[in-house]
Amino acid sequence: MAKRRAYRGGNDDRQMSFDDYFVVPTPADVRPGSIAGFDHELRQALSQSLKEQPLSRYEVAAKMSEMLGDDISKNMLDAYTAESRETHQISVVRLVAMILATRDYDLLALVAEKVGCRLLVGEEAVAAEVGFIDQEIEELRARRAELKRLHPVRLRRRRA
Repeated sequence: MAKRRAYRGGNDDRQMSFDDYFVVPTPADVRPGSIAGFDHELRQALSQSLKEQPLSRYEVAAKMSEMLGDDISKNMLDAYTAESRETHQISVVRLVAMILATRDYDLLALVAEKVGCRLLVGEEAVAAEVGFIDQEIEELRARRAELKRLHPVRLRRRRA
C-alpha cells in the first residue's frame, strides 16, 4: 500500500499542498467489483494509523468507548486490523469514533476518495473557501467589465 499523506493540519511538511486540491474529483466507479478489496485496504489503513499513534491501542479503545458509550477493547481494534479476522469489520460509527480518538483524518480521506470526493481539513477548508470567493469576485468583475463595454454608461459616484 502506498504511503498516505497526512491530514494533521498545521505546518506539517507531509501535508498535501493546496494545489493538490484543485484537481476536480471524479465520480466513483460504480461497476461490479469496483470496491472489492476495500476492506483489505481499510484494515491496512487502520493498522498503520494505530502504529503511528502516540496513544496505545488501549488508550484509543478507551477514548472510543467513552465517545460511543459502548465498550471497545484493544482486542477489538486488533480484530479490525487483522487480515485473518475477515468477519470482524469496523462499523462506520466506530470508524468515526476512531478518527476522532486518533485525529487521523487520513482514514476519512481514504473513504472520501473511494466515493469520488476530497477531504479538506481545517485551514485547507478555509483556503479552499477563500479561493472560491476569489473566483466568484473575478467572474463578477469580468461580467461588470463586459456590461460596461456593451453599455457604456457614466456612473455617478454618490457623495457621502
